[in-house]
Amino acid sequence: MKKQDIKRDLIKDRIISGIRYLSDNSNYVWGFLAVVASVIIAASFISSENNKKLSESNNLVGLLQNKVVYDSENNDSLLLSEFENLLDTSLSKESYNQVLIYLLNHSIKSNDKDKVLSLLDNNTLDSDDDMLNAFILKLRGDIASDNDNISDAISYYARAADMVPSYDLMVTYSIALIDLYIEENKLDKANKVFEKISSSTDKVDNLPRNTQNNIDFIEYKLKQMNK
Repeated sequence: MKKQDIKRDLIKDRIISGIRYLSDNSNYVWGFLAVVASVIIAASFISSENNKKLSESNNLVGLLQNKVVYDSENNDSLLLSEFENLLDTSLSKESYNQVLIYLLNHSIKSNDKDKVLSLLDNNTLDSDDDMLNAFILKLRGDIASDNDNISDAISYYARAADMVPSYDLMVTYSIALIDLYIEENKLDKANKVFEKISSSTDKVDNLPRNTQNNIDFIEYKLKQMNK
């Protein structure tokens, strides 16, 4: 017998054996299929409910943002409470980040350092936007600097300056880093940060005037200290 015929017979025998098994154990087979179907239906229902809740929470974020922008008569404390409650609900990553940034900005403007710390310690920004990620690093650097944790502040500022995709903010974050190096009497490192600022912005057209003024000021300051 040829190898191909033997192979066909083996496949045929397996098919027949399978059919016989299904026939002899139909109760078990149909019971198993019923369980699988039930699991799929339950999973689909849970997924549908979760998506519904997610959609409702995201819509609520939009409504609250509209209140902030267009309705000046809304009680500020009530809006804050509503935003804070949203952090404990199912939100899309983007909506969660928007709520967290709003609360952080409000706490910064209110000079509520304890609230800023609480928000940073109890929540995690998960964003693909390096502008937001750099903002959080700079904020952590500011807090570390205020608490005299200079080494941590230097690390946060350096990471923020390297990450932020904006020349003017890169200059702002870098100057904060330079000031810390000056306070720590590390003039060589301050000079290196300034050299990086210069090389990064040297060929940038239409650099904001305020940013250029900041560069000129820190350059003058370092020249005086390097004498």
